[in-house]
Amino acid sequence: MTKNLCLSGILLFMVVFAHAQEIPNPAATDTLWKTSVNFGFNFNQATFSDNWTGGGVNSIALSSLFNSQANYKRAKWSWDNERDMLYGIINNQGQDFRKSQDRIFLDSKVGYDISGKWNGYGSLTFLTQFAPGFRYEELPNGGEDARKISDFLAPAFLTSSIGFEYVPTDYFTLRLSTFSP
Repeated sequence: MTKNLCLSGILLFMVVFAHAQEIPNPAATDTLWKTSVNFGFNFNQATFSDNWTGGGVNSIALSSLFNSQANYKRAKWSWDNERDMLYGIINNQGQDFRKSQDRIFLDSKVGYDISGKWNGYGSLTFLTQFAPGFRYEELPNGGEDARKISDFLAPAFLTSSIGFEYVPTDYFTLRLSTFSP
């Protein structure tokens, strides 16, 4: 429980620290780069009365997210980078704190315009998690057994792909990878 609270605090600090950075005036910098940063911190509490016939379990949940993008475009070449991090914990009545979200996603893609809506591209994607994952099993005496099934960087996935990308609008992209080792 203490580890989960510490991880949430660290992630929140990273998000606040990232937001506190001074952003230079776009008119004074290279306009070939487009960047964005989004973050959020959520708190949720659910409480059910004994008279509520719909059922439910009292709970408290905390979650945080951090997303940043840095995209470069010059002539026919582009370089798109994305970082997406999520972490959340929940405490249901009768249970200890457990993680509800846990993701580290990094993606970098280099593209070359072939036609108006088609690009050739090569990308590298990394996916892992912040904290250990557990499988909870109910014991015959009424308790629970928490068996560790994953950890930081275990598992971790590194995927490369080469292929074609269809970009009909600014908000939709479809990657078709003919080769993904």
